[in-house]
Amino acid sequence: MNLYEYESKILLNKFNFLILNSYLVNDFFFLKKKIYKIQVHSGYRKKNNGVLLINNIKDCYLFFKKWKNFFLLNKKIKNFLIEDFIFFNKELYIFFFLNKNYINFCLSEKGGVEIENQFFVNFLKLKVNYLIIIYSIFDYLSNCNLKNFLIKKIIKIIHKIFIFFLLKKKKL
Repeated sequence: MNLYEYESKILLNKFNFLILNSYLVNDFFFLKKKIYKIQVHSGYRKKNNGVLLINNIKDCYLFFKKWKNFFLLNKKIKNFLIEDFIFFNKELYIFFFLNKNYINFCLSEKGGVEIENQFFVNFLKLKVNYLIIIYSIFDYLSNCNLKNFLIKKIIKIIHKIFIFFLLKKKKL
């Protein structure tokens, strides 16, 4: 699936995933202390200041002026996502992808463009085998210095994402 972030949020919301409240706009709109994100089928948003915390109307105006009808890697910016700013201690990237008729699972403390094609230190990449995957996830997250109650919550979320992925895969 090649979705914009806002499309992903709509889809995840239908499956009762907990997601941040967000607003999709296509023109100047100011809300103080919010994260503004360009919506484009491309990586490199953050590196190009396409994801910013906006604190005042001037910064908001400059953000929209820069990105409205602009192109990033030959892809036109039409929409913007505005969402609450939250502070977090640790960020994990969790995703499934198809490769040669296998479902692959990836978990990493590092994100980035085409993460599934990269091999990071502290990067877990597995072909899906449910019993092995749960043990491996627990082991990986333990090495990330997370407490057991958090690890259990993350494993439940991963299971829910896996079921979601299987249901969507059948429709493709």
